[in-house]
Amino acid sequence: METSLLKYLIISNKKDMKYLNFTHNDITVLENFLKGIVKTEIMFINTNLGLEIYYLSPLNIKKLIISSLELINSQRNIDVSTYQISSFINSEEISNHICHNFSRLNSMPLSYKCYIQSLFRQIELNKTKNIRVIKELIDIWYEIIASPNYNKNIRLNFIKPFNKFLIENPAVTNNIEIRKPLIKNSLSLFKRN
Repeated sequence: METSLLKYLIISNKKDMKYLNFTHNDITVLENFLKGIVKTEIMFINTNLGLEIYYLSPLNIKKLIISSLELINSQRNIDVSTYQISSFINSEEISNHICHNFSRLNSMPLSYKCYIQSLFRQIELNKTKNIRVIKELIDIWYEIIASPNYNKNIRLNFIKPFNKFLIENPAVTNNIEIRKPLIKNSLSLFKRN
């Protein structure tokens, strides 16, 4: 298996998660600017939990993203230090963060459901321009679902929208014909337990 170039950066407000940290216009400007510089796929997912940025690159462009945010936020007199910024540079780190995030959200069912719905809706909107990023992210999600060590309740809450997305979007999935029976087997195991 080849090494993944997927990187992940999440920017969240340290104080308040009740509203989006960035406007659609902010994200459009940031996306156009960064894609013009790094010449790679960059996918932005904006939820009330924060701005998630997924990109494919051998380089970590965290500093470039933060500098770009400083420029955008300077118009609103917002200091970047008001954000919590976390960067994950390989599949294992990304997977661990996603597991941690889902575990935390699982204790807040409404927030979890809203986050998952928003996540898949935005991925659906990005599927034509960020297909490689989405394929790599799906690989990570699949590994999480397939892991016997992962919390059963979290898997159940995630597997239904994930499975629906896979079936409705065969172009963005890797080896979907192999995975369909595996996902169905995972669901049947949960039903038996």
